[in-house]
Amino acid sequence: MYDRPPLIANPWKRWLAGFAFWTVVGLFFATKSSIQGEPAGPMEVFERSMVQWYLWGLLAALVVRIDRRLPAPPEALLQRALWHLPLSPVIVFLHICGTVAASALLNGQALSFGTLEAAVANAARGGLHWQMLVYWMIVGVYYAYDYHVRLQQRHLRNSELERLLAESRLHNLRSQLHPHFLFNALNAISSHVEREPRLARRMLEQLGDLLRLSLDHAEDQEISLDEEIAFLERYLSIQKARFEERLEVRFDVYSDARQGLVPTF
Repeated sequence: MYDRPPLIANPWKRWLAGFAFWTVVGLFFATKSSIQGEPAGPMEVFERSMVQWYLWGLLAALVVRIDRRLPAPPEALLQRALWHLPLSPVIVFLHICGTVAASALLNGQALSFGTLEAAVANAARGGLHWQMLVYWMIVGVYYAYDYHVRLQQRHLRNSELERLLAESRLHNLRSQLHPHFLFNALNAISSHVEREPRLARRMLEQLGDLLRLSLDHAEDQEISLDEEIAFLERYLSIQKARFEERLEVRFDVYSDARQGLVPTF
């Protein structure tokens, strides 16, 4: 059995959506019958149409529930459809019985086996093909919507996997860059410890600021370009002390781009 979660998680939304849909369908066919000159009165036409389509709504929910519990994978549409061949006449028979029972109840009539037998015989003579068509339309619409939902879920899963893969690659890149960056910074400071101790202390303070910034954003996947430039300026100030006039860096960044997000290192 391939039991799956409902297409609409909230049960209230699910039932309200179904009620609204079948109400519109019932009103459409009631109006159509009245325009075509149905001999019965407008209220009788409306009542009969709404009874028929509300019953189809209840039976459609049953059909969907059964289909979602079939011993076939969701992707095997043909295999699932074959299960509906024996199920369709059963549901149609239930619809005929339900329509007769509801009409008798609304009109204050006694329900008898003869009335039910006459309704089934009448449906077999003229309306059975229409009932079967409605059943398979319900199945077809459900399969189309189910496919659409599964396709969206697949896209979401793929997007999530791509995001996790990108984060994993970024984490690996950080683990490679951080030791290299720290080694370069300490190497630059060590070259000034004996010759220029004050400069070396200032460079150590700048390195401390860099490490604090790095720890502050350790869990962030992205930071603003402005923050990343501030981080680079501190790092480059350490390298500037090491390379002196041989290193010259200028930043040419559009002001609008400074708040854009970039991967953090």
